[in-house]
Amino acid sequence: MSLDKKTYNILLIEDNPGDLLLIQEYLDEYLRNSFIDIATTLKEGKALLLSPEKKYDVILLDLDLPDSKGDSLIKVVLKLSKKTPIIVLTGYSDMPYILSVVKKGAYDYILKDQLNSFTLYKSILHNIDRHHHVEQLENSSKRNLNLFQLSPQPILVFNKKTYKIEEVNDAAITTYGYSRKEFLELSKNELYHEEDRNVLFEVTENEINLMQFKRTGFRGVFRHLKKNGEIIHVEVFTNDLGINKQNISVIYDVSDKIKHTSAIEEQNNKLKEIAWIQSHVVRAPLARMMGLIDLLSLSEDEVSDEVSYCLKEIIKSSVELDKIINDISNKTLMFNASAKAKPE
Repeated sequence: MSLDKKTYNILLIEDNPGDLLLIQEYLDEYLRNSFIDIATTLKEGKALLLSPEKKYDVILLDLDLPDSKGDSLIKVVLKLSKKTPIIVLTGYSDMPYILSVVKKGAYDYILKDQLNSFTLYKSILHNIDRHHHVEQLENSSKRNLNLFQLSPQPILVFNKKTYKIEEVNDAAITTYGYSRKEFLELSKNELYHEEDRNVLFEVTENEINLMQFKRTGFRGVFRHLKKNGEIIHVEVFTNDLGINKQNISVIYDVSDKIKHTSAIEEQNNKLKEIAWIQSHVVRAPLARMMGLIDLLSLSEDEVSDEVSYCLKEIIKSSVELDKIINDISNKTLMFNASAKAKPE
């Protein structure tokens, strides 16, 4: 049999000298590098658990000590253990009591009359691995919760059948003005302007491509209502959360973007109107004036040299003015077309 070469720091809380010796022998059979601290009372165990220099991989605990026993003992050790796996070693064989101890937070429970080296070693390895797995899940859950709560964008989790809101982040509370409790009493469609409520919800689950929905989600721009009745324009990205029949929506307030777009469209319309005035209204009298000058030029022999010179200069200036008006109209139209084509 090959010994486990990993290092294990173990706290053994046991007052029976015979059991202490037996447990140490069992540990030595499988563990090459085990460092065991022994406490024969709860007081000694508390001192070791409170020591900043001590960190244990597992705690082996007898439930019958000189200064404490049973529920009160397990309660104190659990509080001081800092989530270190606790394996209870005891002679109590009452199954309901065993289950109650495990429910309180103990990782495992081994009857002393069934204890042997392999059973003890297997329990230690299993529960250390289990503890690491639980830690990973807790860390992952905490990271996901942080991503959810710390997101600057409002996020809603809702039932995909009833649309009842089941969770919201802080950004949603800040944006809409509802408390978390008020949010959880709403359905998602109650946030929509009455004219927009059926846009998303009129599509039944049977009518959409569920595989496509799971890959890309649903995207739409809607009008939402804050608690105070204020209307905001939002872009909503909805996808299947994959658990508990829930969907998740990430919401972006695009009110300013839409106002900016509307302002640009209004400006473009004004530019278009100016271009039309320049090309039609302003050029019309200029064209008439140029026609009259042309008629006067036909009788150039009947006028003095000074008048003839003035007519030529007027014609020259009229042509230049016509070219300037034409250039302004073209540039206005080009600017208008460029503004429309520019991505938002």
